[in-house]
Amino acid sequence: MPQEPSPEFLAVERMLQANNTAVINWNPQGTGLMRQSVQEKKTTKATKNLSTTGGTVYDFVDPPCGTWGELTRWVTQLREKNQSKRNNWNVRRNHFGGLMPEMNYVVTDGRDARDFRYTNGALYKENSGQEMRLSCQNCNTNWVRSVRQSAAGYANRCPSCGTTDRFSETGPHNITYGSLTFPVGLASNPTCTIGFVNLYGREADRMRNSIRPGVRFQARFYGKAGWRTRARPTNAQGRRPSGRNRYEKYNYLNMTLGSAAYNQSASSSGFITIQ
Repeated sequence: MPQEPSPEFLAVERMLQANNTAVINWNPQGTGLMRQSVQEKKTTKATKNLSTTGGTVYDFVDPPCGTWGELTRWVTQLREKNQSKRNNWNVRRNHFGGLMPEMNYVVTDGRDARDFRYTNGALYKENSGQEMRLSCQNCNTNWVRSVRQSAAGYANRCPSCGTTDRFSETGPHNITYGSLTFPVGLASNPTCTIGFVNLYGREADRMRNSIRPGVRFQARFYGKAGWRTRARPTNAQGRRPSGRNRYEKYNYLNMTLGSAAYNQSASSSGFITIQ
C-alpha cells in the first residue's frame, strides 16, 4: 500500500506549484516503492525544424493490452481513411498518419511491448545528417528541410505566414542533432504501452533529463505508422529465440511533434508539457 504524502511534503508541493513547478509522484517499476519526486515543469513544442513528410508503412499494431482507450476514435478514423489504399500501398508515397487529440500520457518502461531497452528511461543519441536552409521572401522567416524533401518539392510553405514557393534556399549543410526515444501509455491505463515518442534536435535536448518511467505529461502528437524491432515472444517452453532470430520487425505508432510548417496555428501544433 502506498503511503499518503506527509504534511511537510504537501506544504512544499503547494509552494513549488505557486512558482510554476510541478510535483510528480511516480513508481519506479519493479521496486514496489512509492517515491516522491520534485521536478520543474517543462514544455516543448514543434519548431521550424521540419522532419520527413513522405511515405510511411501501412498501419500499426494494436497495444499489448488490446485497447486504444481514449484514442480509439482517432485510430478508427485513420484506418477507415486509408483502408481503400491498403492493397496498393506505396511506402514512398502514401502516408498513414495524422494530428492526434490532446491527451494525458505516462512514460512506460516498454517491457509490455517486448522492448527492454527503456527500463532505465529514454534513449538519447547523437546523429549526423544534412539539411537545406530556407528563408521566406515575404516575412524573412527561416526554416529548414531535408535534402530528400527539397528534391521532392516538399515543405515549400512558410511556417510563419503560409506563403508558398517564395523563398531562397542554400545547402546541403552538414549538421549534428540529438534524438530522444521513449515508450508511452495513456494516463488512464499506465501499464499499457501504445507507442513510442521520437523527439529531435532542440526538443530532444530540452526533454532528455526529464523523461523516465512513471513521469506523466500532457501532449498533442502527430502520430504515424513506422517500423522498429522488438524481442520475439517466448515459445511453449518459456524461452526466447536466440541469435539472429531473437528480434522481429513490426509496425508501431510513431509519435512526434510534427512540424511548424504542418501545424501553422497554435491550436493545432504539437507540444509536450510535463505536469
